[in-house]
Amino acid sequence: RWANIFSGLVVVAAVLLFSRAVSLVAMPAMAALLVVAGVQSLKWEEIADVWHTGWGSRAVMLVTLTLTLLIPLQWAVFAGVALSVVVYLVNSSSEARIVEYVAKGDGTFTEKEPPAVLPSHAVTILQVYGSLFFAGAAHVEATLPSPKGAERPVVLLRLRFQDSISSTFLNVLQRYAAQLRARNGRLILAGVSERVKQQLDRTGTTQAVLGEDNVFLATHSLGAASQQALMVANAWLATGDGQ
Repeated sequence: RWANIFSGLVVVAAVLLFSRAVSLVAMPAMAALLVVAGVQSLKWEEIADVWHTGWGSRAVMLVTLTLTLLIPLQWAVFAGVALSVVVYLVNSSSEARIVEYVAKGDGTFTEKEPPAVLPSHAVTILQVYGSLFFAGAAHVEATLPSPKGAERPVVLLRLRFQDSISSTFLNVLQRYAAQLRARNGRLILAGVSERVKQQLDRTGTTQAVLGEDNVFLATHSLGAASQQALMVANAWLATGDGQ
């Protein structure tokens, strides 16, 4: 218990007698403490995880680290967040894709690359993957099969994994439906969630663009909506009247 008293007396004597020397110790000691705290705050396993995640996460981490050494901390954090948003948008657009579903005799489907041009008098089943917001919707539109030169093409577009869609993708649907109608074709949506159906209804897309008979809601049975839509599409093609 006397140790604290004697250490306090030594510190008082040192400050009074050697104040100039003591003043030279404070800042280096504080700097050393900050260095130790900084090193201990590094989580090498998490840094390794970020590094191996991909080029996007790696770039955000390196840029943010560099900026914290060059500019005020708040601006470095702001720049890191902004860069993360940009990387997210780029990844969303690149992850959005379309595949063609080919029906097999046993009721299942196989996936393959969609055709560049739609076949005439046939149903093309397409499945959309990824985000349909902003750049993702534009990427999907660019990869949709062209109806040019086709006669009475039918596109069955599956939206099973989409809980919501953007106004950008609604415009994509409107333009694509118009292109198909110009070739006496038809656009059918299958596996539509209740929320997406409400978006289609509120924007007038269901009534004015697609038609109620071209929207099939998702069910608990996987593929049931697509099977029903496929039967309707084949029956429509069999009529041969284009109505």
